[in-house]
Amino acid sequence: MIFNPKYVSIGKDVKDIKYNKDKINKFFKNKNVYYKTINFYKKYNYNFVPKLISYDDKNISIQQQYVGNMLSLERNIPCNWEKQLNIIRNEFIKNKIIIQDLRFLPYTPLVVNNFTVSNNKIYIVDLTMVLECSTDYINYKFDNLIFQINLYLFILKYINYRFLIIPHLFYHILVLIFDW
Repeated sequence: MIFNPKYVSIGKDVKDIKYNKDKINKFFKNKNVYYKTINFYKKYNYNFVPKLISYDDKNISIQQQYVGNMLSLERNIPCNWEKQLNIIRNEFIKNKIIIQDLRFLPYTPLVVNNFTVSNNKIYIVDLTMVLECSTDYINYKFDNLIFQINLYLFILKYINYRFLIIPHLFYHILVLIFDW
């Protein structure tokens, strides 16, 4: 379903993703984003990031551990999701980094981009848009994401997600324009 996908096979920086039972293969669009991902793995060792199995400089591709389907408010959001996001936030604060595109997919109020869930554990699966930043900025980004998830979960108790699509698109445009 387009408004509640379980996975995607392309991305802004990835030209193809092949899914297997316990691993995925990502093929990058260019060497710059490929090396950003490799460097992230070399520099950070987070348990909320899939394990890197192998990488191939020639084909600018990596093989990662498969860590479930995309985080969906209707399908697989863990009951302790907020605690898990705050653990990720704290790890990012320790290293003064953020991954910029941790937000809802632009076309759906149901799925949070670049997060997956496996066995009730949240993972970050796209590491290319890492940015060094201040604690205030990290808190700002996580506070906004947590607020939006809570708001959408509350609204979804009372109305069908289809009624959230237009306000979600409007909100997403404002976020992109003003970097809210």
